[in-house]
Amino acid sequence: WPVLSCQFGKLARLKNLFLNSPGWIHISSDFPPKTKDMQSFKPKAVLSWAVILAACALMVYESAQYFKSGSLEIFTYSIAISEVETGSEAISLSEREDTSAGTSAKEEISPSGVSEDLYLHPPPQSWFQEQFTRSLKVAGWDPDFTNQNWSKCRNTYLTYFFPKINTMFTGIPKTGCTNWKGALLFAEGTIETMPPPEKMKRVHGGWSSQHRLQNVVYRKTEDQLSDAFSFAVIRNPWTRMVSGYVDKFSEEFSRGDYRGGGKKIVSMMRGIHNQTLLDTLYPTFAEYAEWLTIKNGLDRHFSPQYKALCYDKHKYDFIVPLEYSGVMSKKVWGKINVNATLYSSYERVSDPRKQSTTLKAKEWVSKLPSDVLEKVYAKFKADFALANYSNVTHPDFPLPLYQEG
Repeated sequence: WPVLSCQFGKLARLKNLFLNSPGWIHISSDFPPKTKDMQSFKPKAVLSWAVILAACALMVYESAQYFKSGSLEIFTYSIAISEVETGSEAISLSEREDTSAGTSAKEEISPSGVSEDLYLHPPPQSWFQEQFTRSLKVAGWDPDFTNQNWSKCRNTYLTYFFPKINTMFTGIPKTGCTNWKGALLFAEGTIETMPPPEKMKRVHGGWSSQHRLQNVVYRKTEDQLSDAFSFAVIRNPWTRMVSGYVDKFSEEFSRGDYRGGGKKIVSMMRGIHNQTLLDTLYPTFAEYAEWLTIKNGLDRHFSPQYKALCYDKHKYDFIVPLEYSGVMSKKVWGKINVNATLYSSYERVSDPRKQSTTLKAKEWVSKLPSDVLEKVYAKFKADFALANYSNVTHPDFPLPLYQEG
């Protein structure tokens, strides 16, 4: 009970969920309640306690798994991301459709309309640093790097510090962060072997939570944190948007908490409130896209990427577009001097221009009503500026548009 009672604060909300009555549940180390408290139990109290005990049992099971990796981590889920208004400095959507706006690599676009040798020539890091600074200005931020400080990061939940390999990593959801966290946990020695692909999602639990910046920032000095090699992974907003829809809301993969979110989207967009009917319905991509434009406080899987970055408070040493992860991951491992590797893409095709998510984005985004298209772009234009990302009509979509010189 001393261990489990630490978790009861999070379970206390179940009381309100089931009962709506004052304090008969005593969330403390003297659980179960005393006899006099039992007299005030209501019939649905049994269900409430059953849920709490089931949750505790799950904690015990998960704790056993985490002890195998050397630590038990108390979960904390606190994200404080300040909202900012998007500025006006950005390449317009129509400009991104122009194939002359830039090439995705140092090679020219071939007669077939596809750049050659794309994996050998990603844009230089100096260019990415310039783009990141520009992106912040698009978002309305005024970065000041004269006093860099990791502890001032806007989102310490999605940034991780690995002390043994002296590495700081920001893992933005839907940018391949599961794969990267697994490799970093292995390099750090937190896990002894890389989990198989079907179990990779376990890296989001106790294995990685002990390394979250919000959990280590008070145990490390700023000099220790600033001495670490830092990097972040970003992604073309259109393919990230499609990935979020397919994984969380589509009929093919929707599950768990996000199933309920999908039904809320359908209810909002179609005006349907019959729960039995909603249980059979899934949002279309167009409904999901429009929902993104009107929903405030988006889940981290769907919110703009720049809000997860610490870049306004501390520069990153290295920036990796997901589209170039194959070649650039090798540079990351070399810089931190570890022998690690990423699993190959979940897609069977390695070329990001030919992967299924890219093809879906080209098809689905092109069918969006023009007003929705412009609203989505307006909300995520700072993300496009992160790497001057191409639009779906560009022959090298979804790669960054790099203009040498």
